[in-house]
Amino acid sequence: MSASKYQDAEAFSIYQKARDLINEGATPAAVGYAPDVKPYPYDPDRARALLVEAGYEDGVSFVIESLAGVLPNDAAILQQITSDVLRVGMKMEVRLMTYPQLLERTIMGRLQGDGFLMDFTNRYADALQPLLNTNHACTGPGPWFCDPVIQPVIDKAERTMDITERNRLTREIVTYYHDVAQSLFLFPVVGLDAVHKRVKTWVPMNDRLMYHLVELHDR
Repeated sequence: MSASKYQDAEAFSIYQKARDLINEGATPAAVGYAPDVKPYPYDPDRARALLVEAGYEDGVSFVIESLAGVLPNDAAILQQITSDVLRVGMKMEVRLMTYPQLLERTIMGRLQGDGFLMDFTNRYADALQPLLNTNHACTGPGPWFCDPVIQPVIDKAERTMDITERNRLTREIVTYYHDVAQSLFLFPVVGLDAVHKRVKTWVPMNDRLMYHLVELHDR
């Protein structure tokens, strides 16, 4: 998932403390971030036991569709995940594709595999927006994850104009997604801007470049 830009030292400090412990669909500076959500424990024995309990005594095979060379170190990440899940009896096959193919398949609900590696797109500094805009919920043209239990809360959070209530509801959603293990959350990705010394005014918004606001020094 992608972290928003942090505008002050306090917010960046929070991010630094949490950067290795991302376990939810929100970054520390986002509306809806749930600070009490705990990381999944590392317990390979428990993972193997859960597979047996689910009826996969001989292990399980699955396909992940992904990009390579787009997200930072995505090829190495895929290799590490493949190695980790193999230790508990899960064989992961990786099928690479182009970025337009991945977007089309995830947005339109045309995934051919069992999952995908993709930025959670939390660039909005609002944990609810990725659920609404990238088919992480029952809304959208091709939702890849739809849970009717939490959907009414998502709908209510989207409609409310009260920021305190919106934050509370989004934290409830984020916590629920963690509890049902909707995704394997890995780490936050920080967006960086390189700005020339001639640039006098630079005001990005929601990870978007506001070119109409840019001002330059004469030299």
